[in-house]
Amino acid sequence: MHEILTPTIGDEEIPKLVDKISLLSLQDLLSLKKRIELQLSKDVSYLESQNIDMNSKLITEDGYPRQDLDDIVQITLTRRDIIQRRNDLTAVINRSHILLEKQLSKENKSQEKDITKSSTPFTNHIPFAIFEEIDMNGPIGQSGIQNGDTLISFGSVTVINGGLQGLSKEVSIGKTIPINIKRDGISYTFNVTPNNQWGGRGLLGCKLTKL
Repeated sequence: MHEILTPTIGDEEIPKLVDKISLLSLQDLLSLKKRIELQLSKDVSYLESQNIDMNSKLITEDGYPRQDLDDIVQITLTRRDIIQRRNDLTAVINRSHILLEKQLSKENKSQEKDITKSSTPFTNHIPFAIFEEIDMNGPIGQSGIQNGDTLISFGSVTVINGGLQGLSKEVSIGKTIPINIKRDGISYTFNVTPNNQWGGRGLLGCKLTKL
């Protein structure tokens, strides 16, 4: 035989919190969810102590209140509260899912932004041209750059902001240019000063071929 429990005293704060559910944070919603679940557990336990559930009949076939029940009025009120709290629980869970999805979306966008930021320097280190036909008397040859070296950056020009087409804006007589190259998997930087007095053709003395 079930031990008959006393009717539970409802958590009076629950309805107030549910009324302002749209203002609650995700953490507050999870806390409210636990409070509702606890109250539901108490209400269901009370019904079970009466040996009934949400669908049990409270009156006899003759239309009289069942004599074996402790308090039909309280049982009816508890059933009503259970229905309301189940609805509240559904609302809280749905709202929690919405906030969680927003939070995950925000985190994903932040991660995508971080990936974009981190990928830019990596992209800037991709070679986009190769040095050929270097005249050892020219500015390029004198700097130490060799045939077969690949060009990573030419001043401010890289593979993503101009490539070979952007080199002309960097080349100016007397202006020293930092040139970053890759040789045997290792990056080197050489300073080159274009000039037209070295005795050969062009300001650099080499040929650059697109990779």
